[in-house]
Amino acid sequence: MSNKSQKNLHKGIGASYSVIGSLMLFGLGGFWLDKQSEGGHFWIIIGLLIGVFVGLYELSKFMLKK
Repeated sequence: MSNKSQKNLHKGIGASYSVIGSLMLFGLGGFWLDKQSEGGHFWIIIGLLIGVFVGLYELSKFMLKK
């Protein structure tokens, strides 16, 4: 495997971990808030939406890095 393709592979792995990590972090935070408030699924939806935005932001930082 060439050095350039190995570098791109590391970029892809880092980007995927940041997206998955942000979804899990904010999703679990929303789940916890829903359990504390004993309401519907409002906070988990908000947490997942925040996780998507943070994950996409991190993905764009990885993709646009030179």
